[in-house]
Amino acid sequence: MSTTTYDPELAAMGTALATAATVTGMDMIGQQLEAARARLGDTILQTASIDPQQAHGGYIVVARPKARPPYDVEVSTHWNGEDYRFRFHVAGAR
Repeated sequence: MSTTTYDPELAAMGTALATAATVTGMDMIGQQLEAARARLGDTILQTASIDPQQAHGGYIVVARPKARPPYDVEVSTHWNGEDYRFRFHVAGAR
């Protein structure tokens, strides 16, 4: 038969280490977000007037897909009172 004892000092140390690891992880996520924002620069939600028969490009940033190609991507947006759907097929490497 074994005996288990509770050591409050060890428990506090374990809690402190777990908290430090969580803070470090959150800091890394914040740094990655800031780096992504810096890469996108002034392209985020920029206002542009587009004349008839003209076009304008931009970026849509989404989470990394969990599936391996091939797969389909659908982006839906609501703009100026109308819904728009854009469909893409990701074929993968050839």
